[in-house]
Amino acid sequence: MKIALVGRVAEGKELFDGQTVKTRYLYELLKQIDDVVLVDTYEYKKHIVSMLFSSIKALSKSDAVVLSISINGRRFFFPFFYYLNKIYKKNIYHSLIGGRLASNIEKNPSWKKYVNSFKINWVESHELVSLLNNMGVMNAQYLPNFKKLEKAELLETYSFSEPYRYCMFSRVQKQKGITDAIDTIFAINSQYGCKKATLDIYGPIDEDFKTEFFELLDKHSDYIVYKGSVDAAKSVETLQSYYMLLFPTRYFNEGIPGTIIDAMAAGVPVIARKWHYCSEMLTHQINGLVYDFDDIDGLFEMIKYSIENEDLVVRMKPKCLEKADEYLFETAFKMIKAALNKGTMI
Repeated sequence: MKIALVGRVAEGKELFDGQTVKTRYLYELLKQIDDVVLVDTYEYKKHIVSMLFSSIKALSKSDAVVLSISINGRRFFFPFFYYLNKIYKKNIYHSLIGGRLASNIEKNPSWKKYVNSFKINWVESHELVSLLNNMGVMNAQYLPNFKKLEKAELLETYSFSEPYRYCMFSRVQKQKGITDAIDTIFAINSQYGCKKATLDIYGPIDEDFKTEFFELLDKHSDYIVYKGSVDAAKSVETLQSYYMLLFPTRYFNEGIPGTIIDAMAAGVPVIARKWHYCSEMLTHQINGLVYDFDDIDGLFEMIKYSIENEDLVVRMKPKCLEKADEYLFETAFKMIKAALNKGTMI
């Protein structure tokens, strides 16, 4: 079976965003199943003609096509493959990036016929499967977001000391809650009257946020440090020594964030704003601390609570490692291989 993957792999480029990381893992997974033809959508708008020909060739010569595209790519590739496949009649599998397909369809009703024409729409959330079913999209199936990671080992004892080390591991942009985290660490240290907590920030910086971000770093340099971007394969190694990971996202419709998978595999509990699908990953006081999405003081209260309850943070670590098993490469591999093999028999 020959498989075509259409998505942003950006071979040879140092990209660390969630879309690229997920598509690279998907590419690696598919290559373990059979031959893969890659149609790399990196900067596809600059090479639109060659991209069209590559897509047509891939569809014509492959037994199955897997789409792994963001919302901008969906606007282009959904109708393109929908109409092209009326000729070739191949099985098309859509692996959703993010968690907003239901809201996308509400805004773009024509998309319903596109996604219903695919063999399967793999989505990262059980709740999103139900939402799509209620909208009349009956081919949505749960497939966990996944990463190829070696989980951290659970230690017999853990010991932390002040200042407590927190981290963020995502795109560096305001909508990810970066400024909220910085302001809150400042407020925590101000209340205690000492350097009680520090924050290390990892990830690519959005261009339109750089000036504000570096001004904030200069202002709070005693306890906020930017550590650059880290290769996805080194996430566990990077995170495992931290006290907790912060996830104060302002995106209510986040999907199943890769950064939380990284934290779970590292055995690091998470403090998170309760985004739409939060409860599928995090349980309050079990593997993280969760506060209401609209609670403006929630991040402060949860960081303070974690400082005053170190024993609870330590008890959450084994639960984090248990949760990580749901998002491992091997879990997704079995599900995708079974679906593709079933598709070839129909």
